[in-house]
Amino acid sequence: QSNDKNINKILSLEKQQAEWEAERAELVMKLEREKTHSKSLADSMTEQITTLEYKNQNLEKRLKSITEVSLENKEASSSQLDVLQTEMENLRSDMDEKEHAIATLTNQLEQEREEADKNFQLAIDTHKKERESLLDTNNDLKHSLN
Repeated sequence: QSNDKNINKILSLEKQQAEWEAERAELVMKLEREKTHSKSLADSMTEQITTLEYKNQNLEKRLKSITEVSLENKEASSSQLDVLQTEMENLRSDMDEKEHAIATLTNQLEQEREEADKNFQLAIDTHKKERESLLDTNNDLKHSLN
């Protein structure tokens, strides 16, 4: 009867171990999905920044051209110059916001990865303790049977 209880306990612990392993696999898959999603967002932000930089370069070229024209005709170009300067300032502001968003997203991803690592390690440690306890119980049973 004592052996039956111990066998039931072993079966229960093996079932719990299988559940932990399934939970671990689910956590790993979730972490991979989060990494993929975050990388996709970061890639999108990088692409947007590249586009903004290209637009900024074009605006700078236009500004240079307008500046040259303004030497010849200050009245006609001053309003265009103001508009371009405003557009450049807006683009710079947009670029700063995108860079900040990428930095924030990167930090958030790192924190989530660290938290997942901690949870995973905790599950492993708990599993090891349960397994050691099970082995100790098993050894005690073997000695009591002998």
